[in-house]
Amino acid sequence: MIAETRTHIADLSPVEFEKWCTEILRGYAVERNLQDFVIKHNEKVVASDGNYQIDIYAEFTALEVKFKVLCECKKLKLPTLGVGSFSNQFI
Repeated sequence: MIAETRTHIADLSPVEFEKWCTEILRGYAVERNLQDFVIKHNEKVVASDGNYQIDIYAEFTALEVKFKVLCECKKLKLPTLGVGSFSNQFI
C-alpha cells in the first residue's frame, strides 16, 4: 500500500499534488469533525504588504477561536534530507 501510494504521488503534476494535499486535509477535518471547516485550493490572499497566491487555504473553529491555515505545497523531484522520515508518518 505504501509503495503504491508513493508511486501514485511521484506521478502527480505539481497542481495535482496540491489538490491531493487538499483532499488529505479535507479528510482529516471530516474525521476530526472540525467546526466551520472551509478549504480552498489556489486561493488569492490580500495582505497589507501585497497579494499572495496560496496553494491551500483553510479555516476552522476550535476552542471558540477561528484558525486560518495557509499551506504551500512543494513536490520535489529529488529527496531532501530529513523529509523522507517525516513524510512517511503521513502516508
